[in-house]
Amino acid sequence: MFSRERTNYPLSVSVDDDGTELSLAVDAVASVDGSAVAAMVINAAGDVVSALEGALEGGADRPLSAVDVLGEAERRPGSGGVERHGG
Repeated sequence: MFSRERTNYPLSVSVDDDGTELSLAVDAVASVDGSAVAAMVINAAGDVVSALEGALEGGADRPLSAVDVLGEAERRPGSGGVERHGG
């Protein structure tokens, strides 16, 4: 059986935890790259987990603003991803 919720939001991200693994679903309007959004969510979650593991092991605390959202490929100039600029 297939069902789909209707929303006025241009982007929704949902996480399903079935007890053994997590799955991520991104529903986006055509002008939003859902795959890029999913990649950013996965990258950010992985970096948060790494920061938490480091803190639990006695490492330095990291502010949330230091969590990377963009992956290495997205930060590379000319990659077609979003580039970070100082400022």
